[in-house]
Amino acid sequence: MIILILPFFVGLLAIFSYYVGYNKISTIFVTYINLLYIIALDSFITEFTTKNTYIFLLGNWLEFYNILVKWEFIYNPFTLSLCFVIIGVGSSIVTYSGSYMATDINTAKFISYLSIFIFLMLWGILGNNLIILLIGWEGVGIMSYLLINFYDNRIEANKSGIKALLVNKVGDLGLLLAIISLYIYIITFKFNNINTLVFYFKYETLNIFLFNSEVYILTVVCSLFFVAISTKSAQYLFNS
Repeated sequence: MIILILPFFVGLLAIFSYYVGYNKISTIFVTYINLLYIIALDSFITEFTTKNTYIFLLGNWLEFYNILVKWEFIYNPFTLSLCFVIIGVGSSIVTYSGSYMATDINTAKFISYLSIFIFLMLWGILGNNLIILLIGWEGVGIMSYLLINFYDNRIEANKSGIKALLVNKVGDLGLLLAIISLYIYIITFKFNNINTLVFYFKYETLNIFLFNSEVYILTVVCSLFFVAISTKSAQYLFNS
């Protein structure tokens, strides 16, 4: 869990950098991101060879009628490979930005935003259910806006931030509808259960009265996920 906790801790520390000192915050940030990279690399190599899966349950979060959502995170070769990529890119950003932001008065704010951004991406990837993924997804959208609009006294930065936020909202709607559609038919948010049960629903269809036709439920769900992913990665039609 140290991979998940460290970015959040450093992000909070950067917020109170006035008491710690800007130079110390920068040193801590560079040290922690490289330490995190080494931990992620070591974990990935270990888990890739052993192919073990570890599930960390922190307790129940939401319990309402037959809906149960847990604070649950999963470590396996797939999730750790994604963590390795995210932390590797984050480390590259730190290295690249370190020189030209060394004298910037907003360095602590940048460190805070970037650390929490990394934390939320790791949160979404390591989460073992769709609700945790949704929380991480929404958080990444907010931090994207804050990073794009970092120099908020510039008109172009304001316009770009608002544009990114609006495009992200389209993706948020797609992801939310996909999650609701899956839950209606499979009655679970957990990835392990979805992987097991989705096989039995692959021929389930949905009536579209407007076009007087039927489509497979999984086609609808996958299309909604595709829309969500396209907005996050700025694909065609969402790359304005």
